[in-house]
This record gives sequence, structure tokens and C-alpha cells, in this order.
Amino acid sequence: MYRCFVLDDEKYAADIIVSFIEKVPFLTLVEASNNVFSAIDRINRGEVDLLFLDVQMPDLNGIEVLKVISNRCRVILTTAYPDYALEGFEFDVTDYLMKPIAFDRFLRAVEKVRRQEKLQPIQTAHQPDTFLMLKGDRKHKYHKIFLDNIYYIESLRNYAKFVTNNGTVVCYQNLVALSELLPYPQFMRIHRSFIISNKHLSTVEGNTVKLADTLIPIGESYKKAFFEYLNKGVIK
Repeated sequence: MYRCFVLDDEKYAADIIVSFIEKVPFLTLVEASNNVFSAIDRINRGEVDLLFLDVQMPDLNGIEVLKVISNRCRVILTTAYPDYALEGFEFDVTDYLMKPIAFDRFLRAVEKVRRQEKLQPIQTAHQPDTFLMLKGDRKHKYHKIFLDNIYYIESLRNYAKFVTNNGTVVCYQNLVALSELLPYPQFMRIHRSFIISNKHLSTVEGNTVKLADTLIPIGESYKKAFFEYLNKGVIK
């Protein structure tokens, strides 16, 4: 079964692809959306096997999306413009469907995915370079943040400050949503205002931890879970 994401800013075009997916027994729909960053996030989390990608998108175009997801899933480009075909195949897309898309042509494309799967396994999201794409603190600004670079994240109400080995980045995201996005236990919320990366944890003393020369408090309601995790790795 191939989990499919339909990324298209034209609802009518997306609905057609969704109806085609529903007719094919080995396909299932994960999401149909015009939100580029929702697609990137779900691909990074390993929830998508096959992306139907429109080339003309408002935030990032299809070619830019291909650069970001870096072969983490199979891709079939869908567009009314033939100009991007060659560039798309340079990124190893499986097929290129011209709108309006006929069902028989759609079926040939997804069968090609199955043939490729037997020859070459796709990369998964569980790579050392796993990252997030998050909205910045200004309109039309986005940040690519590699998880292994994050020391800790501090809440700024509706925003979050990422302290990384490349400096500080402010994104439009709250800690509740980030707690769901970030892999546990590499990342743990230890305070209502802080998520830390245990990979970069250097010292724990009393009710504080030290990361990147910064002391961060451990909140009372988070203390039990944190110390239970910590004690599993203690040499006695």
C-alpha cells in the first residue's frame, strides 16, 4: 500500500487525483492540500510514500520542493506546463502527468512506481540530515532547521526560538506542536517554556540542565518523566 499526498493549489485538480487514488487498491490517501510545508513535514516524518506534486505552487514551486525533500519519497509531477519536465526528471521523479489527467495515464504512472520499488528502495525520513521547514517571523520567510543542530527551543508565546550550532532562529510555531513534530526522546519538553535536545545535554544538576553554556530549569510537572529517562542511561 502506497500512502499518497496530493499537493496542488487548485482544488479541482486535487479532487480529480484524489478520486483516482480511491479507485486504485494499492493506493491510500494521507492528505490533499495546498500547504507545501504540511507536505514536507509529513514526508520528513516518514508518513508519505508517493507525492503527487503540482509544479506551480504559491510558497515553493515543485522544483524547490524536490530539492527540499531530497528523494525521501516517490514523486509524480502534475502540471499544465510542459516546461519543467526535463528539470523534474533530473531529480529522479517517477513520472510527469500533464493536466487534464486521464485515469489510464494516471494508472500507468502509479504502476511505474511499483516497478521502480522493486528495483530501488526509497530513502526514508530517518536519515542523519532530517530537518524541519518552518515559517519565520516575517511573511514569506521560512527556515530549514536540521534536527541534529538544535541545542534547545524556547517558547516566545506563538513563536519559538531555536538555539542551534549555527546561531539563533525564530519561527512561527508553538511548543505544543513542536513536541509532536520532534522525535522523542532525542527531544524532550522539560519546562513549559523549553524543549531540549538530549544529544547536546552536557550537565544535569539539581533542577537545571546545561546545554550550549546555558542553564535551563526543569519544570515540576516535567521532572518525573525527564529523570526516569535520564536514569536509564546512568552507570551505577
